[in-house]
Amino acid sequence: MMNVEQIVLDAHTKLMHEKGIDKQSAPELEIRPRNGITSESIVTFLLDIEEELDIELDEHLSEIRVCKTIGDFIKIVSKAYEEAQ
Repeated sequence: MMNVEQIVLDAHTKLMHEKGIDKQSAPELEIRPRNGITSESIVTFLLDIEEELDIELDEHLSEIRVCKTIGDFIKIVSKAYEEAQ
C-alpha cells in the first residue's frame, strides 16, 4: 500500500519550493496562497497526486474545495485511494 500522506506532503512541498516558499509541508498547514496553493496551482497539485496514486479525484472536488488544511486534504485523498483499490 502506498503512503498517501507522504505522497501528498511531498507534492505540496514540491509545489511550495517551485513558488519560492522555503517550507516543508505538514498536515496542519492551511490551504492558502501563502502556502503555495492558489486557484491555479491547485490544479497541478491535484494532477500530480492523481498521477502518483493512479486515482481520479473528480468525484471528491466538492469536498476538496472546503478543505482548510493539508491534513483535511490527506483524509479525502486517502478515502479516494482506498475506494480505487
